[in-house]
Amino acid sequence: MGLPDGHLTANRETVGVLRALGLDPQVVVTHSAADSHNDHRAANQIAFAAFRETVILQYPIHISARLDFAPRFFVDLGDASVSRVRKVHALDAHGSQKERIRKRDRTQFEVQLGGIAGLPAAEAFELDVQVGGEAHLAEVMALNKAPFHSLWYPLLGTEPVVLLYEAFLGQPDSIAEFSRHHESEGRDALRTAFVKHWYPQSPLSECHSSDPAAHASLSSGNVILAGSPVNNPVTAVFNELTSIRWIIEHDDARESVYLVDKETGHTYHPIRGNSGRLAQDLTVLSVLPNPFADRGTLVSCAGIHGVGTQALLEFLAAPTSNEDLLHTVLLRNETLNLPFTADATSRALSPFDPHDDKAEP
Repeated sequence: MGLPDGHLTANRETVGVLRALGLDPQVVVTHSAADSHNDHRAANQIAFAAFRETVILQYPIHISARLDFAPRFFVDLGDASVSRVRKVHALDAHGSQKERIRKRDRTQFEVQLGGIAGLPAAEAFELDVQVGGEAHLAEVMALNKAPFHSLWYPLLGTEPVVLLYEAFLGQPDSIAEFSRHHESEGRDALRTAFVKHWYPQSPLSECHSSDPAAHASLSSGNVILAGSPVNNPVTAVFNELTSIRWIIEHDDARESVYLVDKETGHTYHPIRGNSGRLAQDLTVLSVLPNPFADRGTLVSCAGIHGVGTQALLEFLAAPTSNEDLLHTVLLRNETLNLPFTADATSRALSPFDPHDDKAEP
């Protein structure tokens, strides 16, 4: 387009030249703004100005990337991948830049990016969605080789998320045996996953549900609720939502805790073995636009015992642990509200069937 190397500028004239090409993409791939090269930063600005209603993927350059690069989309560059072979051939053809390309170890850079995604090596991209580009996001994320980001980016975007966790105030003896340490371990798993995968900084903060700030946090945007009303009083408000069919509830004495189908009024209790020990817990995962705020997503992990809550938190930390559930969450239409059984030993999740003979009314 006759634009000068080293002097690229994001101005009216440059954007106009690009728009005059008549392109109408759904996805744009360009440089990250987290780059020390002025042309690369300008290319980023031009792309955002010229293309509306798009998903914009932004890649780093290993010799000029900055530490504030924040990738959310990854392509596998493992030794056997076609992408790696094609990238090597493309760079070998870029004759004028060969000397610069070799100034820093590109392979080591790709390994570092892969570590964020849980891959041996990766090409990584920041991800932004222009207004109107949301229609293309699901198709793009289906190509993402980092399941954690495929799950969480559509839920959070670039915003923070608050985990409102259990208070354990007067917890009934009937569920105490399988609760406190399980729920804590579930939170640990989710916290660790965000620290590992959400570079450069985790968006997750945590608030005790008995904290005066808890209810204010519920209306702040993205929220994760952990536990049921018996140990997390904030979830009592959640249970009143008319869009939610399956909830965990307790009796007036707070001794009997059970799964409730609000549509039929039927209640169900965890399955216990011959010795009376817990065999399968019941738990509910809900994902929906936050009804208590003007933006954001609400995710609720509510088990009767801590086993169920932990199982759901561990799924959120490692989505590939249940591919079917991951697929369901990615394809959800507004509100998702699903009951599960959670094995007391393995914490494996299975869809709850109220017609199963083992389901205890």
